Amino acid sequence: MKTNPTPTSKIALLLATLMGTVFLGAAQADSNEVPLNSCPAPVQAAIESHKQGGKLDEIKLINVEGRQLYVADLDLAGKRDLKLHITADGTVVKSREDVSLAQAPVAVKAAAEKLVPTGGHIDDVEKEVSGGKTTYVVDIDVKNGTDIKAVITEDGTVVSQRAD
Repeated sequence: MKTNPTPTSKIALLLATLMGTVFLGAAQADSNEVPLNSCPAPVQAAIESHKQGGKLDEIKLINVEGRQLYVADLDLAGKRDLKLHITADGTVVKSREDVSLAQAPVAVKAAAEKLVPTGGHIDDVEKEVSGGKTTYVVDIDVKNGTDIKAVITEDGTVVSQRAD
């Protein structure tokens, strides 16, 4: 004997299907996440040497320009974040760390402050080291306007500035 599903059972089936899709999507999104103990020893050592008393949040294995990189997110003291891009041999090829504007060179601080419009303020500063060069990524909140993201070199040169 064939029975017709009730509207309630149809909704329950639809919800179960949707939830399964959401969980599957979340699992696939994190499929490149790797535990510390499965990383090569040099990667583990690089991460440990940069923890500064903080804790490891996650590690993802990504492919960039034909090479594998381990991207480690660390939670440091003072609610600061540090992201490291590490090769399998333990070389840190890029780092990005939350810093205060006061920790940035005087030239960076001066250049950033010149970019702040009336009523705006500097919201976030990140120090990025890549290829032996250090830059500062500065986020500026603009009251009643479009926020600004600027990249500034250590000598105060504004490399780029865009609406964010």
